[in-house]
Amino acid sequence: MKGLILLVNGFEESEAIITIDLLRRANIEIDLVSLTNSLTVTSSGNITVSCDKLYSITKLEDYNFLVIPGGKAVFNYHLESLVTKEIVDYFMNKNLVVAAICAAPMILGKYGYLKDKHFTCFPSCEEDHFGGIFEPEYGAVQDGNIITGKACGTTFDFAQTIIEAVLNTEIADDVKLHVPFENNCNAAVAEGDEKGSPTGKTIFVDGVYGKAICSGKGGAAIRFMRENNIDFDNPG
Repeated sequence: MKGLILLVNGFEESEAIITIDLLRRANIEIDLVSLTNSLTVTSSGNITVSCDKLYSITKLEDYNFLVIPGGKAVFNYHLESLVTKEIVDYFMNKNLVVAAICAAPMILGKYGYLKDKHFTCFPSCEEDHFGGIFEPEYGAVQDGNIITGKACGTTFDFAQTIIEAVLNTEIADDVKLHVPFENNCNAAVAEGDEKGSPTGKTIFVDGVYGKAICSGKGGAAIRFMRENNIDFDNPG
């Protein structure tokens, strides 16, 4: 299992570095790929990061999932970049996991990938909801192969959701056990308990299910599933 995280000047450092750290704690390979002509990129907070490789020599077929952090980079680069569109289109067309946080879900929205999808993002970045279902109360939301995160403050929830999606719940829970953090969003609880049990389930319209995937003091992430392509009890 190997992922690619897109970095360009102005990326939000917390959303990138925390996600990278937690994925590597789960023994997931993740390459930092620069969309500039330099391996060195600078975050929105003026922190310099050295990437693993340039996009110009990157083979997308080597990767199983994509991560895009938010920050000024979304507005200054990604939303107008044909390169970013090319990368997103590749992963979406292959039905591979695409994870975007904070302002970055706007990229998915711009190209129509949030239509009829449950998603979250930084408040004010939802525009007209992109034809999807905006879920502002959750720190992270998964619907099919798309994972979205609300903001830097919910990066732990975002990263844990990625780990569960590309590996499994047990590994995601083990990472959380060794990096304790307090969930800071409302629980998604239906048939579960008051702590946001991962077994909690609720049925939405049109055969869509929701499942709280973070346990603890208020589950902060929710996965939406559709009967025709995901086994609810074994989401994998």
